[in-house]
Amino acid sequence: MSGAAANVSGIERTVERNNGVEGNAVRRLELVKGTSAKFWEGARDGCTVTVRWGRIGTGGQSNRREFGDESAAQSFLDKQIAEKVRKGYSESATEPQGAEPQDTEPRDETEESVPVPSGEHESVFDLDEDAFVPSPALTRGFLARRDRLVTERRPDPAAAGFLADHLERDAAKGGQAFRSPDTDPELRDAAHRYLAGEADPVGAAVHATTAHSWYRNSAKPGLFGAGWITHHGVVFAAEAAAALASISIRVEDNKPFLTRRDEDEALSWWWFGRPILTEVRVALAEATDVEYAAAVARIADHRASKAARAAAAYLVPTEAGWVDEALRDAVGTPPDYSTDEWMWTCAVSTVDQLRAIEHHLSPWNLERSPQSLATLVLTVGPDIAPFLAELVDSDGGADITRKLLSVLAELPTDEAFRLLVDRLDRKYVQPAVLKAMKRFPKRARRVLAHTKGGEPLLRALLLSNPDLADTTGLDPDTAAVVAAVAESAKRVPDAPVEALPPVLSSPPWKRPRRRTKPVVVELDASEETRLVWLDGERERWAALAIRHRYSRKETDWSARLEAVAEGSGHPFQDPDILLSAPTELVLPVLSRWRPRGLWSFGDWGRALLGKFGEAAVTPLVSAADRTAAESFAVLVPVLDARVADLMADGLARSKSVRPHARAWLSRHGAEGAALLVPRALGKAGRQRAAAEAAIRFVARSTGPGAILTATRRYGDEAVAGIEALLTRDPLEDLPASLPKVGDWADPGLLPQIRMRDGETALSIEATADVLTMLALSKPGEPYGGLDQVAEVAAPGALPAFVWGVFERWQAAGYPSKDGWVIPALGHLGDDDTVRALAPVIRAWPGEGGHQRAVAGLDALAAIGTDVALMHLNGIAQKVKFAGLKKKAGEKIAQVAADLGLSAEQLADRLVPDLGLDSDGSLVLDYGPRRFTVGFDEQLKPYVLDMDGTPRKNLPKPGAKDDPDIAPAAYKRFSALKKDARTLAADQLRRLEQAMVSQRRWSTAEFEELFVAHPLLWHVVRRLVWAVFDGGHTTGFRVAEDRTLADVDDETFTLPDDAVVGVPHPLHLGETLTAWAEVFADYEILQPFPQLGRPVHRLTEEERGKSRLTRFEGVEVAVGTLLGLLRRGWQRGEPQDAGVEPWMTKPLPDGRVVVLHLDPGIAVGALMELPDQRVDAVTLEPVKGYYWSGRNTDPFGTLDPVSECELMADLTEVLGR
Repeated sequence: MSGAAANVSGIERTVERNNGVEGNAVRRLELVKGTSAKFWEGARDGCTVTVRWGRIGTGGQSNRREFGDESAAQSFLDKQIAEKVRKGYSESATEPQGAEPQDTEPRDETEESVPVPSGEHESVFDLDEDAFVPSPALTRGFLARRDRLVTERRPDPAAAGFLADHLERDAAKGGQAFRSPDTDPELRDAAHRYLAGEADPVGAAVHATTAHSWYRNSAKPGLFGAGWITHHGVVFAAEAAAALASISIRVEDNKPFLTRRDEDEALSWWWFGRPILTEVRVALAEATDVEYAAAVARIADHRASKAARAAAAYLVPTEAGWVDEALRDAVGTPPDYSTDEWMWTCAVSTVDQLRAIEHHLSPWNLERSPQSLATLVLTVGPDIAPFLAELVDSDGGADITRKLLSVLAELPTDEAFRLLVDRLDRKYVQPAVLKAMKRFPKRARRVLAHTKGGEPLLRALLLSNPDLADTTGLDPDTAAVVAAVAESAKRVPDAPVEALPPVLSSPPWKRPRRRTKPVVVELDASEETRLVWLDGERERWAALAIRHRYSRKETDWSARLEAVAEGSGHPFQDPDILLSAPTELVLPVLSRWRPRGLWSFGDWGRALLGKFGEAAVTPLVSAADRTAAESFAVLVPVLDARVADLMADGLARSKSVRPHARAWLSRHGAEGAALLVPRALGKAGRQRAAAEAAIRFVARSTGPGAILTATRRYGDEAVAGIEALLTRDPLEDLPASLPKVGDWADPGLLPQIRMRDGETALSIEATADVLTMLALSKPGEPYGGLDQVAEVAAPGALPAFVWGVFERWQAAGYPSKDGWVIPALGHLGDDDTVRALAPVIRAWPGEGGHQRAVAGLDALAAIGTDVALMHLNGIAQKVKFAGLKKKAGEKIAQVAADLGLSAEQLADRLVPDLGLDSDGSLVLDYGPRRFTVGFDEQLKPYVLDMDGTPRKNLPKPGAKDDPDIAPAAYKRFSALKKDARTLAADQLRRLEQAMVSQRRWSTAEFEELFVAHPLLWHVVRRLVWAVFDGGHTTGFRVAEDRTLADVDDETFTLPDDAVVGVPHPLHLGETLTAWAEVFADYEILQPFPQLGRPVHRLTEEERGKSRLTRFEGVEVAVGTLLGLLRRGWQRGEPQDAGVEPWMTKPLPDGRVVVLHLDPGIAVGALMELPDQRVDAVTLEPVKGYYWSGRNTDPFGTLDPVSECELMADLTEVLGR
């Protein structure tokens, strides 16, 4: 097939491929003007619009876009056509066929053009891989020059009016700079002539300089250049632009004056004249030969300074002598990030010129001016490749590195391709290589065959392009490599279409969308307001009021409250006043109050809601849109239509708000969904869509029946509308435009998704559809079709696949537009995914990936297995990044709240049994031999032979072992060791902290969560436990047969209603010594100090004080200080300049010990403030902000255990 034939009716073929339906007529518009000859084609088929555009005679480029209905698609197509007509396109008189046009004006035969592929190809062998076809991004940024691709200049219609307005205004205004005796008289005279109406180019340049100085906030500098061209022509504009570079307005003693620039003075990077020169440069590129020659002659008179020579070279870069002269200035100039550097860059045309100024071409320069990069590449051509690679190696930052790599991928040379694959181990390189492979498949085959580590890419290339397995024409060495890789690249056979689930055999996004008329019912929103609290939640929130005591002695509360209601008081004192004043006086004014100072809203908002209930809802809702996620967390207990609307919007639009919106919907269920019915049945738009999504979210947990029952209050029509919503196929709920999966996610490079039959796998096309489903999914809301895929996929196939996707994304440098990858781990991951992901999450914040880490926490919660929640809780308990630790704690609290538990209660239930037998052991079967796994007091696994002989480690399977079950057993032990290592430190620390914080459990909880637990049992039997009955404590232990024994080794019966805990030595009293002897006799090693724990006391003087003065003034290294974190202390909230001025230790009674520090701990940079001084140690009534210290309690009010542990902590760390 010829190139011309291949281009015929390109769009028609696209339409015909869509379900085999004949499409609408193709509209073809053309623009032939000057040196431009372009076409645009558009057609609609149902809800799909296909457009193609490019230079006449080529196949150009094409794009498809999906819409929600046919009317939207037609509207889009009509707008596109109207826009083209407005730009000068007209209807083609011929059928769309890509006929070769004739230029309306003859072109110079030596003029180079940028070749474009000639349309679709039957085979990869038809591709012209030696043609440089720049991307639209490059051509858009190219700055025109006469000997290269000419960018058509589009004059701004505002230019003429803009210049006229400035001339009239500035002629009257004059200016202090004109009157200054220091102003250059020639410049002053030129300006006066120009303002008087004379066509003086230098005067025009002076006018632009002064006018920009006067009106810099409103002027668009480029319009000066456009206005000069419109009013005076391109020759005048060229001289004015050249003169502009030599003129400067300076200020001395606050007095401005005009002068010429010094010979060596550079133009700053922010010089206003850049867009003016660019406007004139483009015009000169299109000028006639006569105009161009005259302009060059005029410019020649304005090249006296370095900046002026750079400007001249920029304006007319085809004047090679001028360019060389300007570049000689550059050679002797150090890098200074000036406009001169930008102009030099945009003037070069050869590699030699480029190398002469390479010290001026930093990645920063090219990133700040995308035009520079585009102009360099399109002017110098593919020979620029080594220079671009050097810039990549200089590591100028993520954005510019990606751009440079993307440009390298467009260059049609073996050298450029090799430069890419040589850097495959570098961040961001992989997507560029994949892009180059797609554009240059034959070159990729040839180069990858001889590239170390290139085999996986070559295999993927051959899978994607089966034609390339034909080695005809390759040299013997390359042919041999390709043949070998092609043989190894054979995939598991594709599953037949009839074996695929419906979502893959006929993906909804590939078929015409069914248009259904939405049910619209006018309904009034409910005015009911109700609070739905969790157990103890309201009391905890109300207790926060103590943090907001109004510090002034107040007698006239009524006047103070009236000022609050009217908004005339200090906004940051309002919450303190409301929480401190008598309740009976607050309630009448609370509904009138509108919060203004929103600092610490989450804290006082909770206190207000807890103390005043429904009366506080209106003011809190009024502030919700100004406090983002913080306010949504406060409003979770509020069942109210206004809050329902906020939560629905938050679910749809905000990642930070989404967890709180889900918590609200989960708490209020069908009742909350019912409040959204009026919006869900309202007019089409964003609000309706958000309400519909929120109702469907609730329906996934409650079922549709509960929501329909709650909807009956609105009548039968509303019930029918919501029923239609809930029965609508969720797979058809697609966005107007499908997400585009990045090139890095090449299905041929990803693990195959094997089917349950064990003999077939999803095809590359079906795998691409799975990727589309993952991209369509939202955090916590997987696309419904994934369930169908899970039903036919082999066990473990989807977790392995999604981890492969993650690794490709990771190697690509985590492109942000594909952020769906982390939620995908939550949708399809398993325990192996968790084990691989958890350490990555812990490391991400240190690599600048805090947001990725937070998304990773969501993925762990979404996987939701015991192992996943164990790792999530482990991060909440211990990770070196405070922000991540806080987010993990919030996630654990959210999971706990969903289950009706506290975070500590959830942690009790998150300890996995690791697949151990009920006796706490595990038998590993190798076939002819077996091994038993046990655990010591530190939960470290050990291995015993069949005869009970200890082994140092589990041996690897040998030749005589069963080839199937032995490797599986060995792999299981490896996973067990990893999980036990993760668990051990957390569980031992948790139990020790339970002793210190005096946690208690019921008999049933103790027996279920500890005695019967296969893993924790190994720790439980190595501790003394106790029953706490008022002031009486009775100790007991758990024997090896799981019976209970007292200190005399007699059988102990645990009462059904007992309160059980880990006793501190102070609880055991006189039995402490006896218990120590029992454990010594049985040689029981304890997991942490309990019976031998040292006891510390306050002095009598210290008991009456509210400060522990013995520690004041102690200096300690910050690393030593952070050792307190292992003992239950917490770092403070960062204050000014990101410094944490205190550490705190929560106490069992709700109070807090505060260690005040000077200068404080620097967040994220511990060694910035390596030495700390203890200012004070105080006992505060509640956790909060401790600057004032006005709420301190005497230390004698501590219970004995808290006193002992506090003194142990401080003595160990501070040494007194």
